[in-house]
Amino acid sequence: MGSFDRLRFPDACSAIIKNEKEEILLVKIKFKGGRWQLPGGLIEKGESPWEACEERMLQEIGVKSKINKLVGVFFRPEKDANIFIFQGSLVNGAPFKNSEDIEECQYFPIDALPKELADHTLERIKICFNANNTVFKKQS
Repeated sequence: MGSFDRLRFPDACSAIIKNEKEEILLVKIKFKGGRWQLPGGLIEKGESPWEACEERMLQEIGVKSKINKLVGVFFRPEKDANIFIFQGSLVNGAPFKNSEDIEECQYFPIDALPKELADHTLERIKICFNANNTVFKKQS
């Protein structure tokens, strides 16, 4: 078996969405122990990262979004997966929990994020919240 024959964890995508107060939108996931995270999800076969992000956003928060730019690509070696972080905006409407997997969705000030964030999610938010250029980082 060659190194290209092994199974990989799917790549994922998330978006940083800000409101008019410069607060960040987070979703609370039921099956992840009530942890907050950026809206997004796994990229399915045949999807581009930006199309997947727009689709997962619609599924999770019930509002059409627009991906504006790529601000981060994080590599998780233990999962052999890439996580694409985009800056985006909502096309119309206010976010609401649109999925059985979502417990809640809410905007937070960047200096008052909830404690129930995974360390890798917090790092991605801090790096990408005001990013002007795309950041590439290996995350363990």
